[in-house]
Amino acid sequence: MIIVGLREADQELEDWEFQTRTGFERSTMRALLEAIFKEERWGQVYTYTLEFSAEEVQMIVAGLREADRKLEDWEFQTRTGSERSAMRAFHDEILAALNKTE
Repeated sequence: MIIVGLREADQELEDWEFQTRTGFERSTMRALLEAIFKEERWGQVYTYTLEFSAEEVQMIVAGLREADRKLEDWEFQTRTGSERSAMRAFHDEILAALNKTE
């Protein structure tokens, strides 16, 4: 879901609205997406732990939020591969974890 959120935010947001909506430069979010996506390109499934900086977690939250906001109900599952409710739950879990650390 992390990759989906970042990818959809990158694809759906216009250049003029990207930084305003996400709080980040498009190039910064693309760099994070590229770093995560490298593991997926080999076509194998791995279980591993990813470590993110606070800024990277904020980018992930922004990506999930914008994917939820921009995608219509009829296209959501096809484009993301998951239910909207599952993405919203994941988004909420990340926010709750962030609030606990503050």
